[in-house]
Amino acid sequence: MKEFYRKESPVVGYAGFGGGVSYLSGIIGPKTYVDDVFDVHSWLGTQSNFDVNNGIDLSTEGGMVMKAVRNSNGGTNYGFTINDTEMGAGKRFWPMDGQNGEASQSDSITAFNTNGWSQGSNGFENKTGSTNVGYTFRKCPKFFDIVQYTGNGAGARTIDHNLDSRPAVVWIWARSSNHGRGVINHHYQGRTNSDGGNLITEKNIGAAASFNTTSTQLVLWDDATGFDWSPNANGIHYTAYLFAGRGDDDAVFGEGGDESIIKCGRLNVTQGSGVQEVNLGWEPGLIIAKANDKSASNGESSYWYWNDFMRMMATDEHANIHSNNHSGYSDYRNEEEKGYPGWIATPTGFKFDKRDNGTYQNMEGNLIYIAIRRPGMKPRDTASEVFAIKEVNNQHNLAIDYSITPDLVISRRINANSGSSIFVDRSRGDNNRLDSTSTSLPTGDSGLVDLTRTDKMVLGSDSSTQLFGDSYLFEHYLFKRSPGFFDIVTWGETSSTTPQVTHNLDAVPEMVITKMTAYSTSYGGDKWYCYHKDLGNSNGGAGSAAAWSSHLGFNQNASQISSSGQGIFSATPSATNLPFDNPNGDSLAVGGNTSAKYVAYLFGSKAGISKVGSYTPSVANSTQFDVSLGFTPRFLMIKAVERTGDWYVFDAERQFTVGSTNPKPIKFNTNDAQENINPVLCITGGFRVVGGAPAALHTQNERFIYFAIA
Repeated sequence: MKEFYRKESPVVGYAGFGGGVSYLSGIIGPKTYVDDVFDVHSWLGTQSNFDVNNGIDLSTEGGMVMKAVRNSNGGTNYGFTINDTEMGAGKRFWPMDGQNGEASQSDSITAFNTNGWSQGSNGFENKTGSTNVGYTFRKCPKFFDIVQYTGNGAGARTIDHNLDSRPAVVWIWARSSNHGRGVINHHYQGRTNSDGGNLITEKNIGAAASFNTTSTQLVLWDDATGFDWSPNANGIHYTAYLFAGRGDDDAVFGEGGDESIIKCGRLNVTQGSGVQEVNLGWEPGLIIAKANDKSASNGESSYWYWNDFMRMMATDEHANIHSNNHSGYSDYRNEEEKGYPGWIATPTGFKFDKRDNGTYQNMEGNLIYIAIRRPGMKPRDTASEVFAIKEVNNQHNLAIDYSITPDLVISRRINANSGSSIFVDRSRGDNNRLDSTSTSLPTGDSGLVDLTRTDKMVLGSDSSTQLFGDSYLFEHYLFKRSPGFFDIVTWGETSSTTPQVTHNLDAVPEMVITKMTAYSTSYGGDKWYCYHKDLGNSNGGAGSAAAWSSHLGFNQNASQISSSGQGIFSATPSATNLPFDNPNGDSLAVGGNTSAKYVAYLFGSKAGISKVGSYTPSVANSTQFDVSLGFTPRFLMIKAVERTGDWYVFDAERQFTVGSTNPKPIKFNTNDAQENINPVLCITGGFRVVGGAPAALHTQNERFIYFAIA
């Protein structure tokens, strides 16, 4: 049995079905996270072989990979292809009506591996210059299963499955040549009967389907009613893909073995409604949806919409892929990137925003959806899995290779003045950049930054030279959302001045940086706010109020403001909630107007990875002292609390390493180039503040806050 994350849990995996569960109380086994069974991988085609190393064991456990061309580089877009371990490597089929069934394709997926899959050089799936996306689904009880069978023409028959749950969704495709049409049958939480079926590759209205399910069997009959297609025709070879998500007994995943990772449901969309919200209990990484009452005659409002976190389900941007063709079987539409809200992932579900899209506005009635939890909540043990630093020189119109897939990139020009500290993140959308040296609202830059490729960032043309440019050096700081370390939340469009915002840090955030991201263009913006657990009078600090009633300006060098009502919270944040409250004197800092939007970056202390803390020198400025972290830092940010001082940043790419005596700090709140001073040195297990360092880093009996990453 494959053990993906070796920690003790009250659930146990079935042999040969790694990560499943047992109801035998007291039995101890490995935990299973969504990261172990589901992944979204996005790449640029090169027609060269490559490996997708997503940590998912397809070789042992089995599973399916469904791939789509996002944007075809000339020629025809044939839509989706499917590979699975039941067919085996070197085979695929196109799930479309009347077209290729299962067939040998030696340059499709060439191997299913214990940590992912190997893609071949096929000119459709991996065409040079075309962008692509692949969805990996691993077989696992309570999530996904695959069943192959041959139709016998009987009026009723049963086929066993191993989902260990009554399926919420079943996709059945005929693998025999020219029988490629696939039917999706859907059930929902709390419903005992099917709500009917749809053709996953077509734009039909839901109709009765000729099959049903139990927790252990498919029930099929040879009847073409509703679709002119039978799931049990004599001699035809079929594959059924079964998904859990009814909510009956699927909550067996995650750290406590009590989380679900898939839900299937129905949203009643009323005519003229603006934004409707669905509570899943967790943040989705993939949403597949269709207006069930719409047919092809209703145009695009009848389409299937595929949206995922890699291609943005953000507050200001999203991108659609359709599993149905546009007009003919070979006419699949390229990805539609939208520079406005549509399908928006939230910490607890998703929003469907119809306001800016005429197609969405016509999608009233029953909207069916399949939602799968966003990967990323599996605990990580090393900082290199969640944080990276990359020095960039003269890169434009190129894909920059990263060691991780970042959710936040902070880019800073380091070798010249007049630089900016640029923040680009996946939660707002990669077409909007913030600058922590300014109070301005985000700058829209469509095509300037592309975060939609796995382990890469693609830079377009930047006339401002704030992200790249000839003769300039840039430092990129890459943050990946991970429990205990880092999270991002967005909120807004509320008149409340005390919004309560759910987050997924899975720990009490110890530092929170917020910024207004939208409001009236005449307003111009608002300052960056920073909460830190060691502000105010916390832990013996000199402030006159608690940390949550104190703040620093992240774009400023000013000392803390610490008095009653001057924080951005009404209480200390919890492991699930941010209790925002506007500070006195700023009625729009974190809420208060239906036109305002915000983002918050949450940081925590994670053993061996990061530490949020503070130091108070007990020695005179002329004397050095050491601060212990428990790890050797690659990144360190320091700010004076009780006096004026900039936000100093040191990193390993700029000589902040053990043994170096010449680290070169930058400042996130200024436009200055890096400085050739050495006030703080990296030492094994922590850092050293040297004697004679600037007062903004070393003043006896004054407090300084820091954030460090290994």
